[in-house]
Amino acid sequence: MKRVPFFVFFLVLLALVTPKATAEEYDDDEDDDDEDLPHQLVILGISGMTSRAFSPANMPYLHSQATKHGAYTSRMRSVSSTYETPSWISILFGATPEEYGCETDARCDLPSDVSGYRSLLDVLEYDYGYAISIFSEHNEKDPFSGVSPISEALQHKRPVSHYSCGTLDMLHQAQDERHLPQTDQRILFFHFTGADRMGHSMGYDGEMYHAEIQCIDWQIQVLCESLWGYEPERTTFVLVSDHGGSGYDHNSFDIHTIQVPFAMWGYGVKKGVNLDRKASTTPQVAPTILYTLDIDVPDEWVHVPLQLAHGEDGCHYSEMEHYWNATYDGGVCPVPQSWSHRQAERINTFFLCVTCIVYVLIGFTGLRHYRNKDGYPKSLRRRLQI
Repeated sequence: MKRVPFFVFFLVLLALVTPKATAEEYDDDEDDDDEDLPHQLVILGISGMTSRAFSPANMPYLHSQATKHGAYTSRMRSVSSTYETPSWISILFGATPEEYGCETDARCDLPSDVSGYRSLLDVLEYDYGYAISIFSEHNEKDPFSGVSPISEALQHKRPVSHYSCGTLDMLHQAQDERHLPQTDQRILFFHFTGADRMGHSMGYDGEMYHAEIQCIDWQIQVLCESLWGYEPERTTFVLVSDHGGSGYDHNSFDIHTIQVPFAMWGYGVKKGVNLDRKASTTPQVAPTILYTLDIDVPDEWVHVPLQLAHGEDGCHYSEMEHYWNATYDGGVCPVPQSWSHRQAERINTFFLCVTCIVYVLIGFTGLRHYRNKDGYPKSLRRRLQI
């Protein structure tokens, strides 16, 4: 009879301890499962996209996705540079060209002053196991395109799949899962160059430029719809631009050149957040992406993330709006691609100089010929009585 109270006490103690231990084990298992959950990060990089182009009239799909389902701003400041490589460095490395270690505005091949300075892609790949694929419309074989800014910004340490601008080759490849990493966590970076080429040839914010922007918006809708089906509840989309443009170039220091749009929507992003009233710069893009995904920002990155874009409840959206019909199916965008305005001016100047030289030679030869008596025609010799 004396053992009964002790036995009852033992059962009560066991009942109190066992559920607690089971709950802790369950929480640990749940945390482990969260770390292994799939995630897809899609970065849409548009070269030469101005803030005025980011509007419902020109980009109905992107503007709607960003304003309704995510965080956005049309007033982000890019770095002031004539070249594209420093601009992409500020986005991918979270640093200004000076902080990264660029020697001049044209040379960014020096390593950073900070030991072990890494890019956004390096952090996600080596620390969190993301697989990365980079696609670019900057064709390195095109003699008028110059060096690839993405390859230069990454110092050629990552392979980049290059495609010709003005075609749908990149779009078709991106929709084929055979050309994409078949992993639970992956990053897909798409670099569109049509807007920048159109700005250099037909003028930024011109009629042909806006037509190209609309075509890019259609391509991105097709691309996002295809990729969203891979992981609908855990896909994060990011829209970035390296610089704007004014006139036919982006070497002037004005608001249309240094002001660019930025947007995020999808998993982890808070909905309906307008960041226009908050000062932001392109070196904040990389820290903001990591912060939104609940990933620690590296200590060497000195620029703070845009915290308003973060959704505390792991936000996601379960719908994909459709704006464009089969407008461009079966062919390329109906926007002509041509040489840049600067190249056309150089060609015109060259032909003008050649024409002047030819006329001078003809005139000089004629004068020399008619100085000789034998060179005069008979009718003129009779008149002059030669």
